[in-house]
Amino acid sequence: MSKKSMFAPWGLCCMVLMLGACSSTTSTSISSTSTVPPPPAPAPAPIPKEQVIPNSYQLYFDWDRALLDATGEQQLKEIATTIKQQHVAQPQQIMLNGHTDSSGSDEYNLRLSERRAQRVRAMLEQFGLPYQMMQIFAFGESDLAVATDDNVKEPRNRRVEIFIENKAQ
Repeated sequence: MSKKSMFAPWGLCCMVLMLGACSSTTSTSISSTSTVPPPPAPAPAPIPKEQVIPNSYQLYFDWDRALLDATGEQQLKEIATTIKQQHVAQPQQIMLNGHTDSSGSDEYNLRLSERRAQRVRAMLEQFGLPYQMMQIFAFGESDLAVATDDNVKEPRNRRVEIFIENKAQ
């Protein structure tokens, strides 16, 4: 037998042993008692921004008039829609404050401011708001938005202010 053929089986055995030593016989097992951390809690929903609901409006009138022009009527219709849609959560009181400028006598202006507030109330009722929730206050020329001398025609003073008060339940 040649030396070469004698080393062939021995070489083969060594290779098998070396390859066997390279393999891992250690097994890892996951214990059933190990705890997996829970998934993180979902992020909280964003807080919606509170919608600001106006609680006062102003309508302006022509000199010596208690009727609104077409623009004023459209504005009042939009106000009525807003009140019906956004102020329904609580019972309401609507205050209508009539005003005039300083032209004319005190007595005349007091009556004119009342007619203006009555006209606004009648129109709000036509637009679907209950008559009972509205109160009229006439100020005449006693509460001017723009200070003027007597007998001055100031358009910003000829107005009806609408105030919405949500009552606590």
